[in-house]
Amino acid sequence: MENAVATSGKTEQNTSVLRNQLITIGQYFQKSRNFDSAIAALDKKIKMILDAESIRIYKHEIYNAEIVSQVKTSESVKNVRHLLSPASLAGFTALTCRHFHINNVRDDSQLTKIHPQLKFNNAYDKLSGISTQSILCLPILYSKAAVGVLQVINKTGGNSFTEQDVAVGKAIAKIMGKKIYSEISKFKGPFEYLRQSGKLKKEKLDKLQKQAREQQTWVTSLIREEPGITVDDIGRSLEEYYQVPFMKYDPEITIPFDLIKTVSRYYLKTRLWVPVDGNPDRVVVLMNNPKDQTIVNEIRKLLKVHTYEFKVGLPEDILAYLSTEGIPEEQKKSRTITDSSSVKLSPALDLSSVDSESSAISVSHVNKMIIEAHRIGASDIHIEPGKSGSDATVRMRVDGVCQEVLEIPDKEIKSVVSRIKIISNLDIAEKRKPQDGKAKLNYEGKEIELRVATLPTINGES
Repeated sequence: MENAVATSGKTEQNTSVLRNQLITIGQYFQKSRNFDSAIAALDKKIKMILDAESIRIYKHEIYNAEIVSQVKTSESVKNVRHLLSPASLAGFTALTCRHFHINNVRDDSQLTKIHPQLKFNNAYDKLSGISTQSILCLPILYSKAAVGVLQVINKTGGNSFTEQDVAVGKAIAKIMGKKIYSEISKFKGPFEYLRQSGKLKKEKLDKLQKQAREQQTWVTSLIREEPGITVDDIGRSLEEYYQVPFMKYDPEITIPFDLIKTVSRYYLKTRLWVPVDGNPDRVVVLMNNPKDQTIVNEIRKLLKVHTYEFKVGLPEDILAYLSTEGIPEEQKKSRTITDSSSVKLSPALDLSSVDSESSAISVSHVNKMIIEAHRIGASDIHIEPGKSGSDATVRMRVDGVCQEVLEIPDKEIKSVVSRIKIISNLDIAEKRKPQDGKAKLNYEGKEIELRVATLPTINGES
């Protein structure tokens, strides 16, 4: 009887200690500047409470339909990303909002009991050096929605996770959920931090955004000229909003152009992204808008690597990385285009006609571009308007690589674009919206079919 009373008292004492520990964790999260700093400080305490070798935190990037976790290596901090799918334990947890624990993640029979397609993805293990054996996966919820995933790795002594571990893990995950959600909902726009910190008043921001539209420039270029605001301040604001690291321009960085050798430089400039580090296995991508799911999907399709890490950068810095630096010398040199003055294209439309917006010079430019593209076997022609007063650049894709072949004087580019729109039955008066069209031409007895797409840019229509 005395033993039963003693055991009961010890259990109550343990429960009280555990309750106090959870209260301490909750208070620390509430007072901490951000979620990541709280996790760094509480890592050992949480592992001790759960009697585990390691914990892993994934945050749900709602705009990406992904979860991401940061891994500290001997060299730097890497990001591990998983889609919300059974392709990973973390992705499945976030997708279903279910908790589960597995004694051996490499035993397929244990995985298929939970879901027939469930797989263990060892990307985190490779970077962290920790070999996962047993695992407790818990969704980090806020208002019944998953904002992240808590993984508890390797129960000490090779034991199995218990129902008490699940209960304690859920309590900790609930505390984490409140903190993650508070960070997600704190900033409503990319420059909200500047406003909340008193560095930029709302009225001034509205004025700069209007000025940027009128001058066809980037609002960040105007903000960085404001007294008392540094590039680091803008970067901090972008980090808070996009929840990814900010990266300033570094002239010492060598862009891995081999990863994008088949990607049009013009496409990258209009989409505003560039890989700043990587190889066929993993890549670090600098983006102007990491919340743009369409562009994120395009990046995956184009690069096709295993692991992605996204950073946010200023548009002017991304364009600087996409300058001619890193392009092989043979691609930098403009090529001489065959003279087409004696050549007549004879399409269904009369290409030799001259209208109010298209001079004989523009007809000649268009003829030359089409003939040269046909001669060298190009699949695409990209006409890129330059900044005010600068010549436009014409690039052609040959064997998957875009090469610069011609420059068109700034004063003639508008009539050249108009000429192309005329032969493609597009509206020459519409310059603010993208348009798509087609044209069929006959050259030396052969029919050439063109698919034409126009795109408004800050420098004019392309």
